[in-house]
Amino acid sequence: MFQDPATAPAPSAAPSAAPSAATTAAVPAGFNGVSGGEVYRGETLLVSAYIVIWVILFVWIALIWKKQASLHSRLDELDRSIDRAIRAKAAEGAAKE
Repeated sequence: MFQDPATAPAPSAAPSAAPSAATTAAVPAGFNGVSGGEVYRGETLLVSAYIVIWVILFVWIALIWKKQASLHSRLDELDRSIDRAIRAKAAEGAAKE
């Protein structure tokens, strides 16, 4: 956050721990490290990612299964309808003769 130079603490009030030459060479200019930030272990992130992927996969399979069952029932209904139409046409042809 921006501080007004008139209200900013004096440079002598800053911590006096000077970084060593080796650490200042490896750190980009303007970088301020933060201690106590959020830290996640790699294993936790990996397991979480796999859990999310498996949940998405199972939901997708369940939706496909449901759609397939719906399609199967519609095809069965269509087969019965075609069979009824064939029997009706055969009965109509037999009645004309």
